[in-house]
Amino acid sequence: MTTPFRDLPLPDEEVSDDEVHEEAELLNGPALGGKGLSQDDIDALFD
Repeated sequence: MTTPFRDLPLPDEEVSDDEVHEEAELLNGPALGGKGLSQDDIDALFD
């Protein structure tokens, strides 16, 4: 079995809980109106 990324070094920097929370909001926030993918776009990937 191959473990992906096992040879990559871990970052040395400390990340505060506030920074993690702010980053999570950016990654999981809603798309702006007209900027996101529709359900039809996603469904077309499986056709």
